[in-house]
Amino acid sequence: SVNSFGTSASMPLTISPALTITTSTLPTAFPGVAYNQTLAVTGGVGPYSWSITSGSIPGLTLSTAGVLSGTPQTAATFTITAQAVDVLNATTNQTLILTVNGALQLTTATLPGGSVGIPWSQQLAVAGGSGLNRQYSIISGALPAGLGLNASSGVISGTPSAAAVSSFTVQVTDSSTLTTSTAYTVTINPLGSINVQFRGPSTSLYTGP
Repeated sequence: SVNSFGTSASMPLTISPALTITTSTLPTAFPGVAYNQTLAVTGGVGPYSWSITSGSIPGLTLSTAGVLSGTPQTAATFTITAQAVDVLNATTNQTLILTVNGALQLTTATLPGGSVGIPWSQQLAVAGGSGLNRQYSIISGALPAGLGLNASSGVISGTPSAAAVSSFTVQVTDSSTLTTSTAYTVTINPLGSINVQFRGPSTSLYTGP
């Protein structure tokens, strides 16, 4: 008779963690400014293939490598669903919201005039951009004598000390490194004279009989 012998061997079993997209938020974007953000995923068995299964962002595309890039075209809030697929065909989805803020701009169009010796103050108004850490500066020309610009608040204030017509350009930069500038002209007039007329009671001069 022929004896047969069987052999056996133990093989390690590797169970990969569940496939999960770990990117849950997206940095703010701005119209006309290049955008690039890589989405992250864990678990499953790589490499992974990415796609957008719902929604869209004008000007941006998601590559199969998970890079959301392009140049946003419109200021708005957009919602997309990103999907990652691994080599075992496991899938995972994540809803992502991207806010495209309006372009940074100085909305104060003109500044009023003033007079020598009379306190003067104006707040420069700004819209769009990140809204954080705005910095104001004079990049050309000069403010009227006696006035100064607060670099962090955008307030121009002081007491004019000389009559003149002053032209200058204010620049604003925010935390997103966006920059905008606007030219202004401010006329400071001489301090007006005040005419005072005093009228007291009538008097008579006695000259004697």
